[in-house]
Parts: sequence; C-alpha cells; structure tokens
Amino acid sequence: MATIPTEPLNTNGAEPVYGPGSMHERPTPPNNPDAQSPPYTAPYPPYLSDDATPPNYAIAPNLAAGLAYFTLLPAVVFLLIEPYRSNAEVRFHSWQSIALFLVVGIARAVLAVMAAAMPPLLMILLNSVLSLIFLAAWLVAMIQAFSGRKYALPVIGPIVERIP
Repeated sequence: MATIPTEPLNTNGAEPVYGPGSMHERPTPPNNPDAQSPPYTAPYPPYLSDDATPPNYAIAPNLAAGLAYFTLLPAVVFLLIEPYRSNAEVRFHSWQSIALFLVVGIARAVLAVMAAAMPPLLMILLNSVLSLIFLAAWLVAMIQAFSGRKYALPVIGPIVERIP
C-alpha cells in the first residue's frame, strides 16, 4: 500500500501553509528564477451559516407567477407576502396581471360609454374582438408564467418592467 506524505499541522492548528519547503510548493515565477513565492495559507472552508439559503416557498415561483393571473386577488397577495415579493419573476407577473386587468376594465368602461352612440351589432362585434384579444393575451401570459419564462405583453410589459 502506498503511503501519502503528510505535513505537520501549524502551531495554531489551522490549515496547512503552502510555500517553499512544504509539500505543496508553488512554482517560482518564470521571469525571476531566484524569487521565491510567499507562503500561502489556504482559505477556510465555507461554513454552513455562510450559505445563502433559498427562501422557503410554499408554492413554487413559476406556479405562483401563473396563479397571479387568476383575478386580482392572487396577484396582490403575492406582492404582499415576503418570499414571493422578493422574487423578480413572481413580482413581474403579478404587476403584469394587475396591469392587464386594469386595461381590460378601462376598455370595458370605454365600450360601455360608447355603446350609447353605436349600433348594437357594431357594439357586439367590437366587444367580441376585444374579448378575444384580451383572452389570448391572458392565456399566453399565464402559460408563459407557468412554464417559468418571463413574457412581457406588447404594450403592458415594458411599462411593468420599470416597476421596482
């Protein structure tokens, strides 16, 4: 059986010192062959308290981001609860959901005001087209959020990205 050369511990009991005369000697610099490298002390190993522990999510972030598109309540709740408030993906999708619902509400109010001046057939056609556009935007944003991708809606997304 081969023996592994051992090196005595430092006097203070810390890690081994690397340098001239040790078994872990560093090579001398190529431009000055007479120079000796200074002793090198190995860094301490990471402690368990040094690790950045991930936040404790009750719901996975992509699931929370997708759920933010179901009415305004989940979006507002995810903006108020701490582990989700700190997650950029969940925060973005929550704000985008709120903005989408606000745009839908404003568009519905404008259509309701315009209904008095429009023929009923034109109003039904406009309402149907607008509903299909909002449904498509809502489905695309929700599916992208559930799959963990950040998808910015064409008009709303760039505005929401500026929200801290």
